[in-house]
Amino acid sequence: MNKFEKCLKSIDGNSDNKYDNINVNEMMSDINTVLRDGRNNVDDNGGLVLIALQIAQWFLKDKKHDIQQELEEGRFIDELFKYYSFIQSDQITDDFTVVLIYLLDTLSIAQKLKMKQEKYIAPLIHLLDCNDEDCLAHILWYLSDIATQMDQSGERQQQNQIRSVFEKIEALPQLLKIMKNENFEDEDINSYAAAIIGSTYKASKLPDEFRRIVIEYLKLAAQHEDQYFIRLSALVLAGLAECVDNHSDIVAEIIPYTLSQYINEDEYNAVDQGMMLAINLFRYGIDETIEKVIEAVPQERVAEWAEQNEDQDGLIEVRIKPTSQQKLCNELSKTVSDYSQIFQTLSNYDSSKDIMKSAQAMADKERFINDNLTQARSVNSNLLAMKTALDSSYEILQSKSNSSPSTK
Repeated sequence: MNKFEKCLKSIDGNSDNKYDNINVNEMMSDINTVLRDGRNNVDDNGGLVLIALQIAQWFLKDKKHDIQQELEEGRFIDELFKYYSFIQSDQITDDFTVVLIYLLDTLSIAQKLKMKQEKYIAPLIHLLDCNDEDCLAHILWYLSDIATQMDQSGERQQQNQIRSVFEKIEALPQLLKIMKNENFEDEDINSYAAAIIGSTYKASKLPDEFRRIVIEYLKLAAQHEDQYFIRLSALVLAGLAECVDNHSDIVAEIIPYTLSQYINEDEYNAVDQGMMLAINLFRYGIDETIEKVIEAVPQERVAEWAEQNEDQDGLIEVRIKPTSQQKLCNELSKTVSDYSQIFQTLSNYDSSKDIMKSAQAMADKERFINDNLTQARSVNSNLLAMKTALDSSYEILQSKSNSSPSTK
């Protein structure tokens, strides 16, 4: 029994003292050596590599703090992905890739952003032709998490840097082929592929030839029993909603039911991303889109979440920046406020013809506001004051319009 087998036997259990005789840093150095040597002869060294990766999985699970420096310096990660670049898709099994899932639970956001480099993406794309569905699911799960990581700069309509990598290594045709494959026993594979493709086009127009099908698969993911897929689909759709060119298909697929479902979820992140989706449709959408979103948003639920965030001062949900719930309340108010500007423009017209044209537009907007005002009041009390101001402006301007000699 070699040192790796002894180590694995020692730590593969629930004993409180199983790591007492294990030097984690020394063992990680040995694992790196095994991965490096394994590239020279994948067939002969594959068994030892598997044992080494199982040990690494235990360390990632139980010894996150001890191996953090190793991860930050990138030695293990570099050797792992170099190994993936040498092993062929017909040689790999899920035993080689499950370590990726343990990595996701250990890497920080900053570390995940570094993983969007070509040298960490290309080795996995090269394995997408594998016949092991569990292996494929591991790879796509990992890629979906990495692809959706964004620099937390607060910049609006920030595009995804991973797109240039995918285009360079021609990954998108392979991902599209996987997404459209209806023969997988594990349908999660299709959802992962759709999420990766959708996140690649964050704040950008999805190409016409596959925009609708990507959004359809994201909609299906929202019906998943696993909260991970629900919040993943909401996150990706929120990013796509930063580009108005995607709005018609998003609105057609997810309004009203799916948008309402996101916001009515009990899990915070799903709700948060669902509200960001609504905000982006508000922020970048045309009037018709805004109207449909207002009709679909469960506005009492928005108000409840906003109040919870204000009350829970000690919880992680309370952020320095405004929450999505508070932003959505503000957007609902802002929508009504923006429409009030039409009343102000009327006073600048001298001709009766312009007055009548603006009065008609004003009336259309007034009906739009009234249709949604009852629900909107529950979101923000300021809406009532806005409505009062609008009514007052309407009466003044209507009186002015009626007094004109050429209104008939």
